[in-house]
Amino acid sequence: MKKKLTFLSMAILVIAVFSLSGCKKDKKSEEGSDYSGIKTDNWRSKIGDSVSVEGYYDETSGLGKLYNKPEFRDRDANTPEANYIYIAKPDAVTHVPDYSHLIGRRVKITGVLQAEGREPSLLGSSKLLGDVSLAKVKVARVQFIDSVSYFRIPIKVNFCEQYPGICQILIDPFPTKVAFLYSGGINAGNAHQRYYNDIKALYWILRNKFGYSDKNIVVCYKNGQHDYIASDTFHIDYDASKAGFDAAINDLNNRMGARTQFFCFINNHGGGFSTSENVNYGGTAAAAGKEPASDSKNMDEHIYYYGESSDISDNLLADKINSLTFGKGIFLLKPCFSGGLVWDIRGANRVILSSGTEFQVTYPTPDGNYGELTYNFMTAITGKKPDGGTVSGVDLNSDGKISMYEAYIYIKNNERRSEQPQYNDDGTGSVTTSPSSAGFGAGVFL
Repeated sequence: MKKKLTFLSMAILVIAVFSLSGCKKDKKSEEGSDYSGIKTDNWRSKIGDSVSVEGYYDETSGLGKLYNKPEFRDRDANTPEANYIYIAKPDAVTHVPDYSHLIGRRVKITGVLQAEGREPSLLGSSKLLGDVSLAKVKVARVQFIDSVSYFRIPIKVNFCEQYPGICQILIDPFPTKVAFLYSGGINAGNAHQRYYNDIKALYWILRNKFGYSDKNIVVCYKNGQHDYIASDTFHIDYDASKAGFDAAINDLNNRMGARTQFFCFINNHGGGFSTSENVNYGGTAAAAGKEPASDSKNMDEHIYYYGESSDISDNLLADKINSLTFGKGIFLLKPCFSGGLVWDIRGANRVILSSGTEFQVTYPTPDGNYGELTYNFMTAITGKKPDGGTVSGVDLNSDGKISMYEAYIYIKNNERRSEQPQYNDDGTGSVTTSPSSAGFGAGVFL
């Protein structure tokens, strides 16, 4: 007979008391058990059953989540269903507990298996990820297994407080400069804090340091709302739904012409094949002739909308980009497997930088506050680290400007995670880590 938890036991939370010690840096966890025994094809038949799960706790957009291994939290690839499960807090009328002190710690949670039924983005993306993505455990009891945090709570960065000069001093805008900043995040449980931090900081840098006007920076983000700080004054034009993405492309078309310099930033989870793990994270078989001969897996890469039942294939992304008219293009691609997007969006007069190869998962900064690629790119073009401090030596030819070639060299030389940033500026779509200092990108500046 299935054992049911009573309402009373669900309302009781027992948490062992531990001191809040610091993160263990670069420590690999023990191999964690996955959740395949719960997230089965017939998982709904088990709804209401008492279950116990162990893993590393996290919260994104207020949604609790347990990973069986902490490294999955730092990958910009969609986590396989067996490697995570959502966690719902007790919801007694008078008190909903604060679990912030659990973030990054290995815990055991006992509770009742339920189905997510309210969060719109999770319901929408379940048509893409599968119904099992809606499985969650309603907490009755929490036990610490390890009091040490294996990842940090991301900071809600106020970039303008860090660098008021960039946010308050506006240079005369250039009408021929247009930018597109995009981040989907799949759903509320996968739209990490770092995605918002990246877009917010890049917006102010483009606007106030490089002369991209407000009206010519088109932002397509998550649910179309700011994540935090009501006083954030940068604008979000569209949500990252399919309709929002298409509307942004149409908007860009109305602002661009043959003399436009176009900057495009794609920040999201990516789908593709990881050769180091021999795992497919959402790549799909490519049609004949659509992938380069170097792609041994012959797979299309993907990026994601927010809360949708479909995604954006590399071919669809290329179609959207190629529908735009511009004279010069700069593309900064953050998702996992983004090296595989270079071939698809290749073209004359384009400089393309990706966070890794077409077969690599990619990561945030070690503190989780920015994307590693984005952090190093912003440092290179401003001479200032987004979290404080300055750098020198980026301007290799001492001309007082930072070219996209110079920015890439800085990015490559200052990589701190196990990813290999890629570069292309010759229109062929063939990536390299050793670009020519006399190539097209050496003469391209933001």
